[in-house]
Amino acid sequence: MSSIHGTLRRYYLIIEKLKRKAYPSLRELRDFLHEQGFEIAERTLQRDIEQLRVEFDVSVIYDRSQKGYFIEAESMSIADRLLDFAAVPYFSGMLTETLKSGAENLRYLSFERGSEHRGMEHFTPLLDAVSRNTQVQIVHTAFHRDEPKEYTVLPFMLKEYQRRWYLVGYVPERNDFRSFGIDRIETVQRTNIPFSRNDYPDPAVFFNDVIGLTYSTADVAEVELSFHPFQGNYVKALPLHASQVEVADDDKEYRIRLRVRPNFELTQVILGYGDSVKVCKPASLAKEIKERLDSARKNYR
Repeated sequence: MSSIHGTLRRYYLIIEKLKRKAYPSLRELRDFLHEQGFEIAERTLQRDIEQLRVEFDVSVIYDRSQKGYFIEAESMSIADRLLDFAAVPYFSGMLTETLKSGAENLRYLSFERGSEHRGMEHFTPLLDAVSRNTQVQIVHTAFHRDEPKEYTVLPFMLKEYQRRWYLVGYVPERNDFRSFGIDRIETVQRTNIPFSRNDYPDPAVFFNDVIGLTYSTADVAEVELSFHPFQGNYVKALPLHASQVEVADDDKEYRIRLRVRPNFELTQVILGYGDSVKVCKPASLAKEIKERLDSARKNYR
């Protein structure tokens, strides 16, 4: 296992433990790492905690009154992003160790097949352009087009959604931001033409208020959804959005409130729950869902 992968796997486990258990001690953190195959000294663990702060701005603080560690509230969003990122080498390393006992173990693993690995050869050059704030020329074929089209893009970020990666960037030709599925990109040509992020809105801020990738001009709205109590168990385990707040939880319903911009993906998520959910607010969204369901019923007449 390479050193960087090993370090990222330890970061993943440290953050995971801190999020699972309130105020674990240094010994508890070290024992947890030992259980996962990392035989490290306390000094190494303390260095990892310090490096989380220095390299990633994730402040892990020792609370003397609780005699344990916690992640500072201001660092929690960064910690969540690092957790998602570090999960890749963590699970990759875990699978590698499992396969060392024999390739026949592959028959016991079932992976969901899809297009999420297509186009990943473009990931590194795109990330390089994002970090250097330089324009790229891409050739992309949209689902609604038969022919590929060339775009000049000011790349702002790479975003994952539903097991696919997207390039999010400003397109001067359209005078707007757009998301491009990496699996639909045919070529990437890097340039040395710089751009300033300060001249444009930050798309990361926009994504704080939406589910998925579709830009919406709608204002942020309070969305209340009432789920069947059984379905509510899954919504608790896998929140729909970071803003999710529990409003009711009893034998009649599990109700949540979201603060999001209504968009295409929100509608699709709600429709995906079928008769297990009801839109309570806003009335405009409830009306849209009802019309979509009425339209779907016509397909079975």
